[in-house]
Amino acid sequence: MPDNEDAHWKAGYEYNVENIMGFSHIHEWTMTGLLMMPTTGDLKIQPGTEKQPDYGYRSRINKKTETARIGYYSVNLTDYNIQAELTATTRSSLQRYTFNKAEQPRILVDFFFPAEYDWNLDDVYVKKVSDTEIEGWTLNDCRSTGYHGVQRYKLHFVMQFDKPFKTMNGWIRNKVYSQIEQLHKSNMKSRQVFTVENNSQDKLDAGIFLDFNLNTGDDVMVRTGISLVSIDNARLNLEEEIARPFGWNFDKVVTNQQDTWETLFQRVSITTDNYLLKQKFYTNLYRSISPRTIWNDVNGEWIDMNGNKALIDKPGKSVYGGDSAWGMHWTLGPFYNLLYPEYMSNWIYTYEQFYRRGGWLPNGNPGMKYFRVMIGNPALPLIVSGYQHGIRDFDSQLMYRALIHQQTATMINYPGGGQVGNESYPDYITKGYVPLYDDAWDWNSPHYQSYVSNTMEYSYQDYCAAQYFDALNKKDDFNTFMKRSDNWKNIFDPSTGYVRPRRPNGEWIENTNPYHAPGFCEGSAWQFTWYVPHDVKSLINLIGERQFIDRLNAGFATSEKVSFNALGDNMGAYPINHGNETNMQAAYLFSYTSEPWHTQKWARAIQEKYYGMGLRDAYPGDEDQGQMSSWYILSSIGLFQMDGGCSKDPVWLLGSPRFDRVEILLDNTYYSGKKLIIKAENVSKDNCYIQYVRFNNKRLSNNYIEWSKLKKGGTLHFIMGDRPNPNAFK
Repeated sequence: MPDNEDAHWKAGYEYNVENIMGFSHIHEWTMTGLLMMPTTGDLKIQPGTEKQPDYGYRSRINKKTETARIGYYSVNLTDYNIQAELTATTRSSLQRYTFNKAEQPRILVDFFFPAEYDWNLDDVYVKKVSDTEIEGWTLNDCRSTGYHGVQRYKLHFVMQFDKPFKTMNGWIRNKVYSQIEQLHKSNMKSRQVFTVENNSQDKLDAGIFLDFNLNTGDDVMVRTGISLVSIDNARLNLEEEIARPFGWNFDKVVTNQQDTWETLFQRVSITTDNYLLKQKFYTNLYRSISPRTIWNDVNGEWIDMNGNKALIDKPGKSVYGGDSAWGMHWTLGPFYNLLYPEYMSNWIYTYEQFYRRGGWLPNGNPGMKYFRVMIGNPALPLIVSGYQHGIRDFDSQLMYRALIHQQTATMINYPGGGQVGNESYPDYITKGYVPLYDDAWDWNSPHYQSYVSNTMEYSYQDYCAAQYFDALNKKDDFNTFMKRSDNWKNIFDPSTGYVRPRRPNGEWIENTNPYHAPGFCEGSAWQFTWYVPHDVKSLINLIGERQFIDRLNAGFATSEKVSFNALGDNMGAYPINHGNETNMQAAYLFSYTSEPWHTQKWARAIQEKYYGMGLRDAYPGDEDQGQMSSWYILSSIGLFQMDGGCSKDPVWLLGSPRFDRVEILLDNTYYSGKKLIIKAENVSKDNCYIQYVRFNNKRLSNNYIEWSKLKKGGTLHFIMGDRPNPNAFK
């Protein structure tokens, strides 16, 4: 994909930037590498900036020439009049550059360029194998994230060209070398031909550029394989994924990608006469699936958190990398379990490997490293929900030990980098809540990031662990952790009806209100008060049902004015911030009250108002690996899981489906049913309220349905109307 932003948080590709820096091969959180750019004319080795592209090799683009569809990207680089086309497989890419003018044509490979976080290029090696192939590696290091982790990795690559290049040339810092056979920072001969201005001289900056003999209109194709393991594996990935099956046939690689995605899309089909709604649905389905990063090579080898080579020991499995899974229990977890259980199986396999090889479950695991990012341990509910839904192709006793360890051990610095464990232990265990210390905001304090939010997270995750232990008949552990799952009540203040920060001695922090109180992670006391996905009924009893309903409704009415999104990352400014993880369950909280129709109203309102259909307004929040998109998929077919599907007998809440008919092909590896059909009779934009629901022709008396029924297949039939029906489930 294209890279066009300067270095800053969330940098990568921004549609509104009308120039392009190049096309890089890694887009994992905290990781980047191997940026390619075709150019002509005078040599430039710095990329320039978004606002001043002429300061480097960037090129302006005409947005009208930009095309992006599954398996294919194309754009005209107007400063060079080069048509760039990209396609890819899992571990390899194929690019085609058409040079519409042939003045000093070259392909530039930059090994150090702006990315989301500050990072260093520690070393580089490139070798000319022939006049159509190069190979090499870069040693990259990213530590400046503000989170606790060390991202140091060796990116190996093999690049093959369909036309011979004249010369391989390169640069290290401001020294340019011509007609070289190798590029290495410590082994360059006296081939330096000139120096250039370089604004990165305090860091290692390096790259190569390949000169070609071309006529106007000629194209050059380059196929690239990458690996974190070795150059040989990079070549093997390239051979198995592109070279052997497709050769240099660009269109066949594109078609292969489209066929692969079509197979995935066929798991769920929708019937609607609204083309834009269908486009929105499948776009969100694509975004829900695409962020998975597979880090094992085609031969099953991968690099673990200790820097050691590992091997996949189960046929067909993969190991996944990603940033924190925070909030996935409301979105991607249920999404995987229902539609793509093999993805959940791979995630659990990944967590199993982390525990086997590192002794801890990860909080975040980009590039297969331990990273403590966000709060709690979000891997735990994913593991439990997978097991409860029947995804059990892992060592359940090993995972039992992993969960016990995770929920009892004190956080440590992991020898291989990063931090592991729950940050606010042992306070949580000894006090029953996470206190807010006076120095909690001091970076150097041992109490730094001891968020009050952790009490809510840990209580929920204790519940999840207890449900798993119950399923394994570990009754003593079940009782212990179910008791701990009530700890959230220790920071609930009955006098205000909200959770509040408390000091270590138990005193409430003074001068706080629901929108302005310290100790909440990316949210507010107003938002985190609802964060009791495992015990909503108790929360209702503490607040009082009338106040519970009225407060929620008022929050939605206020936030509807800004499409349920806190603007400018001011995450606690509005009551409902659907654009971040702390609030994604909010619409479904009404399902536990005597007025569940408010769930139907507000779940549909979010579908309509938060999720746009254009290039600039698709959704305004923090996607985080497909979380916003997967919420839309589940909600638009009328299903949601409040506790992430972690109970011993999971249930699905009924929301407000948007489509006339949905057909889900159930995975026969894990589930006994063949097809789940969801019909919504009389559904329309205005008809968002459930009148009644039948499953396999039997009317439901509850606003939920058990997974034990759904997994066997059948028809879930909603009758919809434009007004609430208080007797819908009576």
